[in-house]
Amino acid sequence: MKNKYVNVNKPGTIKKRIKGNFIKLENGEWREYYKYVYEQHYGKGPKGYIIHHINGNIYDDRIENLIRVSRPVHNYLISQKLWFNSDDKENLLTACLLAELAHRKPHRIRKKKSKKC
Repeated sequence: MKNKYVNVNKPGTIKKRIKGNFIKLENGEWREYYKYVYEQHYGKGPKGYIIHHINGNIYDDRIENLIRVSRPVHNYLISQKLWFNSDDKENLLTACLLAELAHRKPHRIRKKKSKKC
């Protein structure tokens, strides 16, 4: 008789959590599945970049739904709620360019208050 219980702690197990899907690696640690998928396909990227879900669904970890963008671009896309279909790459690239421009505009800088004794 086969065991009806599956060992959920073996490497390769995927669990659905509130913050997305996680996969158990060979060394025993749990990792975000979208990062694992992207790095298996494209390799590890430079620091300061985030892997963004194009359609905004954090459980949709298909490679065609993932794109690497800089942190300011990612924050802009999230703040403006710019979600797209996976087929709509042209609009996503336009939004990324807008985000780059929005981030590069001059920011108002406050003067530091000098301490008085």
